[in-house]
Amino acid sequence: ATATATAGANGHSSASSARNDGGVVGGGGPGVSAGLPLVALRERGSAAQVLASLAAFQHLVSGPDLLPGESILFQDRRVSYACSAAFDPHAIERSIGAASAQQQPEPVLAVAGELLCTTYQLVFSPYSVSTYEDHCGSATDSKVVRVPLALANRLVLTGSANDTLQVHCKTLMRHAFVFEGTSRRRRAERLQAAIREHGQPGRRGFTRLYAFAHLQALRRLSVAQASAAQRPWFVWQIEQEFRRQGVLPSSLWRLSRANLRYELCASYPALLLVPAHITDAQLLRSSAYRGKGRLPSLSWRHPTNGASVIRCAQPRAGLTGGRCAEDELLVSSILTTAGARVSASQLVDADMLSHLTVVDARDPASAIANRVFRGAGHEDAAGGYDARLLFLGIPNMHAVSSAANKLASLLHDGRSLHSSSYLVQLHETQWLQHLSALLQGARQMAERVAMGESVLLHCSDGWDRTPQLASLVQLMLDPHFRTLRGFMELLDREWLSFGHQFHLRGSVGQSQSSGFSPIFLQFMDACRTLRALHAQHYEFNEEALREVLEHSMAARFGTFLLDSEKARIRHRLPELTASLWSSMLSEERRSSFCNQHYHPCSTQLIPTAHALSVCSLSVWTEAYLQQK
Repeated sequence: ATATATAGANGHSSASSARNDGGVVGGGGPGVSAGLPLVALRERGSAAQVLASLAAFQHLVSGPDLLPGESILFQDRRVSYACSAAFDPHAIERSIGAASAQQQPEPVLAVAGELLCTTYQLVFSPYSVSTYEDHCGSATDSKVVRVPLALANRLVLTGSANDTLQVHCKTLMRHAFVFEGTSRRRRAERLQAAIREHGQPGRRGFTRLYAFAHLQALRRLSVAQASAAQRPWFVWQIEQEFRRQGVLPSSLWRLSRANLRYELCASYPALLLVPAHITDAQLLRSSAYRGKGRLPSLSWRHPTNGASVIRCAQPRAGLTGGRCAEDELLVSSILTTAGARVSASQLVDADMLSHLTVVDARDPASAIANRVFRGAGHEDAAGGYDARLLFLGIPNMHAVSSAANKLASLLHDGRSLHSSSYLVQLHETQWLQHLSALLQGARQMAERVAMGESVLLHCSDGWDRTPQLASLVQLMLDPHFRTLRGFMELLDREWLSFGHQFHLRGSVGQSQSSGFSPIFLQFMDACRTLRALHAQHYEFNEEALREVLEHSMAARFGTFLLDSEKARIRHRLPELTASLWSSMLSEERRSSFCNQHYHPCSTQLIPTAHALSVCSLSVWTEAYLQQK
């Protein structure tokens, strides 16, 4: 019972029925004669509830709208979506009151409905919208549950007959589908196999991800529509951004093409802004001294005091504390050139240049361990430039992954959520502690830069904690990045162009790998925290954060696929896939990601230490518990 329904000429399609055992349909929505239970019409409730249930039933009768290139694999009409009060974003507040009143935890409920499995997503449509609303706590207008297949992290068959499939998502959401009627186990296994085939094809089946079929279908519909879906594919342009920062135009800088073929550093962009007097040969020697070839590069320059944010990877210092003259020259040249004022192509005010702080995101023990076992380590404070050394002690990817797993288990366990020890268990996950450490580190850096101190930032390899901190600092200091377009440019530069490993860290297109860690999810949680402190001064809303978070792993767009600019160019992703940025910036969608109460603020917004302490932070329930 494989599907034959695909998106039609208008970009959508409704599928036709073909009855199978156990309520399974191979393609399309069931007709009226299928005898679906009109539960809501027999329930007592308001007219609004009845109308909402009728709307949901109409959705089942007519079939769902499909995205271009999306095909139906099968439908199952005898499935329940298991949920409890744990799925209610307000359950945390209620649980504390319930525990104090010694009330019993709310039972797990299974809402009956229809499950549709396509080549892109799972779509669960409840028969009774009012029941779903009462027990699953969704605050959205649509009560349909949509789960992109590529978001699945773990698939667990449970139940006495293995008739329940739990889908653990990379966004910490968890879903459970309970199959009823005949052949329950076989149908649950069929769903599990479909998710693995289309959502986790692995590296060899990379091109089977939905993102490739999506743009092909758009091209069949309309060349103009497909072209619009790809523009802009890159929102960050190096020359344009440094013109905005006031660094260019200047004879003191040049755009180096030493990495045009990605031979200098495979995880860096093709073009690099460097001081004009630094040669490509010197860049090569600096690259050889830095881990993974990730040499120092200017990220941001303060518009008034000239202080710089420079990012790189750890040095290859080793046990002997080795140094590199070319690397020290590159760093000091960036500082001097960025902090200078240009007058007739001459440097002036050189004596007013800020000092440098080398910020190591790790703790000292980790840095020393890297020196002993990897021949790497950290800079010597007595190096070739006036520098202070600051260790932030931010936990690594393994600690973040462990904390995320514990948090997800806690939030989706109704018994723990309603326990009087909930807050103790939340503390034990360490999630908020790690989040606070990240935000406090960014605050310390922002304060130093605001006071005129430049920072040279790295962790180990410079592609996890480094982009987190560099991006958060710029959010605090630069109002441009608090606009929707500016935020996209920030992500495009610090995360995509400078090589955060989205494919590895997000296990995109595959089951959880050893390199999986929700680094980007933690960063988006930190952005949500900063935005909540000054919501009126951010043009983008929380929905924009959730949209980016989902599609960083959902494989509908090519923007976040693979691990570097080099890999995306080699696999021709700008030609073969659509852009998330073009979708979010389109006339039809842009307003849904904008804050209606936005009030631009041209000043820096550096939170207090107390505002970023653990006791001031909260769990992002709208993302981790509530269906988007």
